[in-house]
Amino acid sequence: MTVAGDGNTVSAYMVGANTGALTSAAAVATGTYPAGSFLDPTNAFVFVANNWGNVSVYSISQSTGALTQVAGSPFGGSTLQANSIAFVIE
Repeated sequence: MTVAGDGNTVSAYMVGANTGALTSAAAVATGTYPAGSFLDPTNAFVFVANNWGNVSVYSISQSTGALTQVAGSPFGGSTLQANSIAFVIE
């Protein structure tokens, strides 16, 4: 589970299999003003939509939940504030 938060960060949490309890796994810097996050269907990557028209991408450690920024991220870019973001997975 990931949460885009205040302070230009995204936080990752591990969900306990038996209890559903959340354990903090990581908090990493994003682009400016993260608006939301999306996990890919394989749970290998998290995409963070930033309000200035770009997307930060992180790989997810399957054992620890740690996030590692993908080379070249954030992708895209604009001086216009994004009002909506669409993710397309092919």
